[in-house]
Amino acid sequence: MAPDLAGGATFGLILHYMALTAGDGAERDYALSYLQKLNVKYDKRPSLFRYPVATVKQLLGERSFEDALEGATGERTLAAAYRVAERDRSIKLALGQALFHDGVIGRANGNELSCIARMQEVFALGYQTDSICWYLARHEVGLKKR
Repeated sequence: MAPDLAGGATFGLILHYMALTAGDGAERDYALSYLQKLNVKYDKRPSLFRYPVATVKQLLGERSFEDALEGATGERTLAAAYRVAERDRSIKLALGQALFHDGVIGRANGNELSCIARMQEVFALGYQTDSICWYLARHEVGLKKR
């Protein structure tokens, strides 16, 4: 799983996805509040934290997808990110998270097609990416095939 298990953003990001997908506004607001609190910590001590800081900032509207991609993989284009992910499993894990949550942002903005396209990309990365994101993406892709 992600390198931020000890009170980091991974579970807040997943809670945001789940609440948004379930249409639970109160839980979505709770997740966003949690991520905003983490973001304050990130801003106070930027050298202490690494990934998924840029993804949290993207979700909060402070950064672009290219910034989140760079935070995850060191690359600003998807093609370059895929190339590095093929050589490094930890980068593949982070790429899966960045793609997954970019899809969630698409869903939050009412763009379900963008969301499902990103979910398909996460699923195509295979199970060696972030396992939670991969299984959720697999479920999303399976729902759309029915």
